[in-house]
Amino acid sequence: RKTYILFKRRQRKGVKVNNTEKMDIFNMFHDGDFISLERNNQDVGFQIQIQFLAELVKPDYTFFKGVLKECGICQFKRWEDTETIIEDIEAINALIKGMEILHACLDREQIIVNCQGMGNENKGGDFLFVCDNIELFDQEGRFVTTEELQELNQKAVTDAIEEQMRKIQ
Repeated sequence: RKTYILFKRRQRKGVKVNNTEKMDIFNMFHDGDFISLERNNQDVGFQIQIQFLAELVKPDYTFFKGVLKECGICQFKRWEDTETIIEDIEAINALIKGMEILHACLDREQIIVNCQGMGNENKGGDFLFVCDNIELFDQEGRFVTTEELQELNQKAVTDAIEEQMRKIQ
C-alpha cells in the first residue's frame, strides 16, 4: 500500500473552520472509533482510531488527535434514553469510548455526531458540541489542515475503489 505524503502546504494553526467544515471533519472520520475525550479548561481533546486514514500519513499510524477549542457545549444523548442529556465529560468518555462514528450533521450551531455502540447495554447515541474551532493533529502531534484531511479521505476512497476493481478483474 502506498503512503500518501501529507503536509505539502501549511495552514496556520488557529485558523478557524466554519460549522460546515466541523461537520465535514467528523463525516471524514466515518467508520472511525472514539478512543477518548478529555476536557482541558474550555477545550475538549479527542482521539479517533481510523487506521485506513492514519496509515496514509505513516504506515504504522492508527489514529488522529483533535481539540474542540472553546467548547461551550459538550453533551451526549443515548438513543435508549433521549430525555437524559449527559454533560459530564468523564461520563461521556466512558460511554463514547469504542463507539463508531456513523454520520455528522449540523443543527443551528450544534454539531451532532451519530455514534454506533456495540452490544445491548449501549446501542449508541448522539455526541453534540458547540465549539469555536477544531484543530487536528496526526499521531505524532503534527498539525493537519482540513484540506489535508480531505485529501487523505479522497485517497482512501480511491484506494478502496481500485482494490475492488482489482478483485473483480
